[in-house]
Amino acid sequence: MKYRMKLYSLLLLPLLAGCSGTDEPLASGEAEPVEFVLDFGDGQTRSATTLDNCWPANTHIAVKEVGGSVLEYQTPSTDSSSGAAVSLSSSGSDYFIWPVTSTTKTFRAWYPYSASEWGSSYDVSVAADQRVDNIELSNISASGEITGGTAVMSDATYNGYDMLYCPDITIQYKKRCPLRFYHQMCRVVVNVNSVATINYVYSVSMGEDNISTTSTLTRAGETGETATDESTKAVWGTATDANNTILMRRTDWAPSRHTAVYECILPPQSGGDFDTALFTLKATTNTKTTSSSDPTYKYKDAFELKAGYQYIYNLSLSKSGVISIATVTVSTWGGVAFDSGDATVPDNTDVTQ
Repeated sequence: MKYRMKLYSLLLLPLLAGCSGTDEPLASGEAEPVEFVLDFGDGQTRSATTLDNCWPANTHIAVKEVGGSVLEYQTPSTDSSSGAAVSLSSSGSDYFIWPVTSTTKTFRAWYPYSASEWGSSYDVSVAADQRVDNIELSNISASGEITGGTAVMSDATYNGYDMLYCPDITIQYKKRCPLRFYHQMCRVVVNVNSVATINYVYSVSMGEDNISTTSTLTRAGETGETATDESTKAVWGTATDANNTILMRRTDWAPSRHTAVYECILPPQSGGDFDTALFTLKATTNTKTTSSSDPTYKYKDAFELKAGYQYIYNLSLSKSGVISIATVTVSTWGGVAFDSGDATVPDNTDVTQ
């Protein structure tokens, strides 16, 4: 199959606080449903895969009335990618309603949907192999197009790694309820530009038998730069099983421009050093005469991944045979673009032919 390069855009869903109706008591026997709209804390959002700031169609979300039941809600059946507010509807026959007399209600919510709320010691695990398919050199044509490969991980499984949580929100009688979500996991994105070498990067892995795939979420909560209240911040235990190499997921492939985007989702953790590969890139030459001439590039560095943050590495393969690190961006989750960032780091690379 052939992939084309996509430009990710940052779409922020506004917080709506408009009234869902009048504040007068309801007529006897009249039931008015609670209205829910989706919002995101500190610009942290989800795309057509829910990762890049808009909710996809038919996304199922758990909504709980604090002290009460958990009900399943969903986004509309059409793609919610315009940046407008996204309203939820019940996935079944049950939905939250306002009582006849005026009162307040408090809700919390989470994604992926589950009938049970995440507990105070919730074990989280991701796969080390997060690839969309298992392409090898034999699956790449002379022009750089992917011609084969077997599916490894579905989009639904990968998207489910993106745990989202909306802390408690109390609303006044018959007001819309804006559910403000925060990412609980970490997202690592590698943008690759290999135009200088006329190579095609067909595989990117993270770590060198030193990445954790398992951890424990002690408390779901707020994340990101604005999460300064220690009583409401997400809390994670120590990551375990730190002996993995992560095969990253290819989300964009543009052989005509010699660019590619790879990413993975991981629980918060830290580790590595300047003598250990943080990223290993496998590339194939334009002519593909023999596989022995295909280079492998390594970038060595330590890492520290914090809950709710996105780490974007913009890498360029240089003619001198090393990886040039253009920028590294650490931010809340959002759009992915080349040549953007607020931190530069020294090159620390290795290449084998």
